[in-house]
Amino acid sequence: MTSPRRRPGAALRRAARSARLRALLALGVVVSIGATGTLAYWTDTVDVTGTTLTTGTLDLQVNGADPYTGFTALSLTGMYPGTSSAGILTVQNVGSIPLSYTMTSGSSTTTLAPLTLKVTADTSVTNDGTLNQTCPGTALAGTGGPLPSSGIATARTLQPGTSQTLCLQVTLGTDAPDTAQGRSSNLTFTLTGTQLP
Repeated sequence: MTSPRRRPGAALRRAARSARLRALLALGVVVSIGATGTLAYWTDTVDVTGTTLTTGTLDLQVNGADPYTGFTALSLTGMYPGTSSAGILTVQNVGSIPLSYTMTSGSSTTTLAPLTLKVTADTSVTNDGTLNQTCPGTALAGTGGPLPSSGIATARTLQPGTSQTLCLQVTLGTDAPDTAQGRSSNLTFTLTGTQLP
């Protein structure tokens, strides 16, 4: 019995299909490696150091002190209606940042009235030889008024290392009643410094 003859074309086709299958499988392996593989990139870092941040200081002083407890220049005995007392204050910015300042007044005793305050930029006081001591200049804007509570409402600016001289004049009103006789008021002036933006 003779075996059937194989056609040469069929063998070639099978060989071609086998070769294509192997090629596709090989391509799949390559694609798979490419899809799952990672590339390594080199890196480097640089640290930047040496920066130091330091805060400034806000330091308001009066006559070189904080607090200033020796302001007796306004003290006056024997006042009568219409007389005034005056004294000089030097306001200083001894800090390192610009500031503005205001001033208010208070009293531990308010039995002497009516009292008014005048604030000028004078550097000396005028004394007429009697009980009248005055600040001869024009009152600064936003200053003055009845005591206690008045002061400097409009902020004044001070750069670091600079100062301003203020003259404070306190006057007993000409309309002071008879009940003001023999009375006294202990005044306190409070200056508040605020940093400038």
